Amino acid sequence: MLKKQVAVELMKHLVTHDWHGYSQVSRWGDGEGTCDAEVGGKVYKLEQGDRDCSSGVISAYEAAGISCGGATYTGNMRSCMCATGNFKWHPMSSGYVAQAGDIYLDEACHTAMCLSAVPDMLMEFAISENNGIDGAEGDQTGHESHIRTYYDYPWDGILECINREEAQNGTTVSNAPASEENNTLVGLTGGATRAILEVTGQAEQYYLDGHTIRPIGSLEELKAIKDLYKDIQTLERSKKQFQDLKDLLNR
Repeated sequence: MLKKQVAVELMKHLVTHDWHGYSQVSRWGDGEGTCDAEVGGKVYKLEQGDRDCSSGVISAYEAAGISCGGATYTGNMRSCMCATGNFKWHPMSSGYVAQAGDIYLDEACHTAMCLSAVPDMLMEFAISENNGIDGAEGDQTGHESHIRTYYDYPWDGILECINREEAQNGTTVSNAPASEENNTLVGLTGGATRAILEVTGQAEQYYLDGHTIRPIGSLEELKAIKDLYKDIQTLERSKKQFQDLKDLLNR
C-alpha cells in the first residue's frame, strides 16, 4: 500500500469521526492525546481534536509518512510541499484530473483532498457549528468536516502527490520533542505550550499551539484565541529566537 493511499484513509478518518471538528484556533488537535486509525492492518496515530482545512490535509500526509515541508496554511502549502519533491503543482487550466490523495487548493482561502476521481468526491474541514472559525471540540453538526461531491471553490490548482513510497510501519505522533531538545524548547517558550508570539521589529503576530507556529490572520482570529485561552501569554522574541523556535518545531 502506498503512503499516499494511507494519507487518503487517514483524512477519511479525520472528516468522518466526530472527535474531529472545525477550528482555526485549535487546528492541530487538543494536545491531550492521540486516536488510533487502522489502515492496512497497521495503526497510525493522529492527534485528538479539531482541524481546519489545511491542517487536516497536512496532518493526514505527515502521519502517513510523507513530508509537507513545514507547510502550515493554504498560503504556503504550494511552495513548501512542492519543495519536498513529494508534490507537483497543476493549475486548473492544465486540465489535470485529480486522483485520490491529490489536493485542491485555493491559496488564499481553502483546501480539500480528493477522495476519488470517479465519482468526483472530496474531503474537507469546512466551518464550525457557529458558522465561524472556532467552536466546541469535535464535530457538533456532522458537517464541520465531511465527504461531499466535487465543487469549484474556485480552486487555483491541484497539488498532485507524486510520492510512490510503500507504507512500512504505522506512524507514531510525538507529543514532545526528544529530551535533549526539550530544554531548548522550554528556554524559547518559557515553558508555554500555547502563546501569542511577537517578533521584535515586526508588526505581525503568530500563534504557537505547541506543535507549530502560524501567522494570526486577523483581529477576529486574535480575539477568538484570547477568548478561548483566557490566560494565554504574549511573548516577544528576537528574530533569531523566533527562527530557532520554528526550526525546532519543524524537526
